[in-house]
Amino acid sequence: EETAFGAEIVSNLYSNYIKSSSEDVYITTACPSVNLFIQKYFPSITKFMLPFVSPMIAHSRVIRKKYNNPFVVFIGPCIGKKLEKEDFQTEDAIDAVLTFDEMTHWLKEEGIDFNSLEPESFDTDASLRGKIFPFSGGILKGLKNQDCMNEYEIISADGEEMCRDTFTSIESGELKKVIVEANFCKGGCVGGPCLRNNQGIFTKKLEVKDYAKDAVYEISDKKIFDIDFTKYYFDRSLKPLNPSEEDIKNILSSMGKFSEKDELNCGVCGYNTCKEKAMAIYAGMAEPSMCLKYMRDKAESMSNITIENSLNGIIMIDEDTMIKEFNPAAEMIFNCKFEDVRDNPISLF
Repeated sequence: EETAFGAEIVSNLYSNYIKSSSEDVYITTACPSVNLFIQKYFPSITKFMLPFVSPMIAHSRVIRKKYNNPFVVFIGPCIGKKLEKEDFQTEDAIDAVLTFDEMTHWLKEEGIDFNSLEPESFDTDASLRGKIFPFSGGILKGLKNQDCMNEYEIISADGEEMCRDTFTSIESGELKKVIVEANFCKGGCVGGPCLRNNQGIFTKKLEVKDYAKDAVYEISDKKIFDIDFTKYYFDRSLKPLNPSEEDIKNILSSMGKFSEKDELNCGVCGYNTCKEKAMAIYAGMAEPSMCLKYMRDKAESMSNITIENSLNGIIMIDEDTMIKEFNPAAEMIFNCKFEDVRDNPISLF
């Protein structure tokens, strides 16, 4: 069966909940990566998360009721679904999660040419509202026609940067009267990490639209067997250890960052600032070796020590054969000082 069936269920749950409540902000909860991101890094806004399971979980619970508890496998482009499967509130719903990449690899191992197989329709029909869930804006498109949405600004946040910016604005109180469709992957699920091909996100989006164009907008006779689709979201943040300024200063110094000008805040390590990285090291969540500049300086320092203490004469030149390094052994061999030959051609010798 197609999980678009579960997506329509979730879309209806969203609509009914918004109609019967009066929050300033609503955040969709179809993306497991977004859900965990909010709970870990923006716990103060968990109260705005729509309290329902994802389409995958909703669909699997219907399947279990409908077919008397079969073995349920979900196949999709999302690696976050593997973690969602293990959540204590939903661990009974799914037996296995495979990505499209894993499925493709499995088919190759079994010698099955997917393109040579005859296409078949799914056992259960899904509506347009469900089929357009996978791309950015798809969830909200199913909500825009609802009367209860008129007083809200409907916005779509996809990708880590846009999600972080949106959640920061909600946390500060800048954003009000909004319904946020949040996807951690750019473009929505069609931009998932386990759907690797040469197509761009917009090409994938157009293909999904083309696939869904003949579907009816909504299927009204779905049987969902009086199933509970509620899910609770709560604070999962790591409590800060509150290191002192001296602790942070010592950690920064151990990485060769003795002043603010040494703090490049380049973000290569995954943290926005060097101080954030130092706090992560203090908490045992990071290592100094994750700093590119630190490792480069360390490697250069080790090279310098080796060159300085070598018994062999070592001369380093640039692409124009100009002398750039001249170790003590070379000074003894050629009876000259480095200062006297720096930036001179090697042809002097």
